[in-house]
Amino acid sequence: MRRSALVLVLALAVPAAAQPPEPQGELPSGHPPLGPRDVMQQAQEQREQREQEQREQRAPTPEDQLHRILRGEDVPQVVAQESADVGRGRIRVRVVDGGAGRPVSGQVVDVGVLEAGRHERLSGRTAADGSVTFDGLEPGGERAYRVDVPYQGATYLSPPFRLPPDRGYDVRVTRLPTTRDERTVLSLLTRTFLELRDTRLHVVQRVQLVNVGGETYVFPEDGKLVELPEGFTAWQWQEVMTDQRLSQVDEGFRVRGSLPPGRLDLTWAFDLPVSGTQMTIDLPVPWRTFAARVEANAPEGMELDVEELPRGQIHEAGEQRVWVAERRYRPEDRSPSRLRVEVSGIPGPGPLRLLALGAAIVLLAGSILFLLLPGRRPLDGAEALARRRKELLDEASAIERSFRAEEIGPKYRQRQMDAVVAELATVLRRQDAARATSEKSEASKKGGPATPSAGRPRR
Repeated sequence: MRRSALVLVLALAVPAAAQPPEPQGELPSGHPPLGPRDVMQQAQEQREQREQEQREQRAPTPEDQLHRILRGEDVPQVVAQESADVGRGRIRVRVVDGGAGRPVSGQVVDVGVLEAGRHERLSGRTAADGSVTFDGLEPGGERAYRVDVPYQGATYLSPPFRLPPDRGYDVRVTRLPTTRDERTVLSLLTRTFLELRDTRLHVVQRVQLVNVGGETYVFPEDGKLVELPEGFTAWQWQEVMTDQRLSQVDEGFRVRGSLPPGRLDLTWAFDLPVSGTQMTIDLPVPWRTFAARVEANAPEGMELDVEELPRGQIHEAGEQRVWVAERRYRPEDRSPSRLRVEVSGIPGPGPLRLLALGAAIVLLAGSILFLLLPGRRPLDGAEALARRRKELLDEASAIERSFRAEEIGPKYRQRQMDAVVAELATVLRRQDAARATSEKSEASKKGGPATPSAGRPRR
C-alpha cells in the first residue's frame, strides 16, 4: 500500500516538475511560448545585468581595470573628431574632470601648429563651461594641429590632425588626478630579441605597459632610469604619439612624461660589441612583468641560456633557427628586475668578412698614397668637401620630405636635423679654411697679400 502511494506521488510530481516556470510578465500577443532554454537564457541575462550594475556602483579595482584593458575597453582620455557644429577654421577644446565629470574652468590649453620648416604654439584657457575655441585657423594643405593639455606633470595629447575645408574639429579631454606611485604600472610582456650581426649583437626590447589605476601616472621629474649593459652603443628608440619621452644617458636611458590609464608599447634598441665566442648580458626588466620572453636568431652551434627563464627551445623555419625562452608569472610570483643571458658558441668571422677587411686595408693604403702625390691633395680635399656638402643638403631635404609625409615625428626630425647641421657646419669651416689656404698660396706665388673671397669674411 505504501509502495503504491509512493508511485502515485512520483507520477504526479514528475509532469509538474517538467513544466517550465512561468515567465515574469506577460508576453506580447502572438508571441510563441517560452521553452526551458529560453527561460534559462533570460535568467542568465538578468543575472549578468545585476552583476554589471553592482560593478558600476562600486569603484573599479586594479583587476577590473586590467581586464577592461585586455578586452580593449579602456576609454581614451583625448577624443578628437571633425564637427560641423564647430565651424570652418576652428578648434573647440572641452576639458572635463574625470572624477566628477564636471567642466574644468581655467585650464591651460595649447595647440601646436605643425608645418614644414616651422612650429608655432597657440595658447588659451577654458571658460566656465570647460571649453575654449581657437579661431582663424587655416584648413587643408600641409598644416597639422595638435592639442596639448598639461596638468600636474601629466600631458594629455591629441593625435595630429588637419582641418577639413568645410568644418572644424571638436576635441574632448578627460583630465584625471595624477599619481607618482609606480605600483599601478605593470608590463604585460617584456620581450627581447637578439640578432648576431657580424661583430656586434643587436638587441631590441619592447615592453607592453599598462596603467591599471584610475589616475594618470607621472614619471619622476628626472626620469625613470633604465640601465643598459656596459659598453652599449647605437641606442635608439621608436617614438610614440603620446606623452612619453626617452633620452640617452651614460648608464642607459631615462623615461619621462606620463601614462594615463590604459596600454602603451615602448620599444628601444642598442648594440653590444662581440669579441670571442661567448658573452654574458644583463638585460633590464624595468617594470614588474606578467611575462618575459627572449628570442634570438641562433646560427648552428650557438647556445643561449637565461638564468631566470626555463630552458629555451629551437624553432626552425627553412634555414632560419630561432631560439625562444619564455616564462609567465603569477600575481604572487616575484618578477625579475633583469635577465642574465649567457651566449656561447658565437661563430667567428667568416671568409667574406676577412676579405672585406683586407679590401678595406688595401683601399685605405691606396688612398693615403694617392693623397701624398704632389699637387693632388688640395684638389681631392676640395672635391670631397663639396661632395659631402651636397650629400648633407640632400639628406636634410629627405628628412623634411619624411616629416611632411608624417613618416617621422617632430622630435626625431629635430635630432636628425641637428646632426646634419652640425656636420654641415664642420664641412663649411673646412671649405673656408681650404679656400683661405689656397688664396694665401696663390698670393705668395705672385708676391702679394692674400685677398679674402667676396661676400665671405676671413675666419
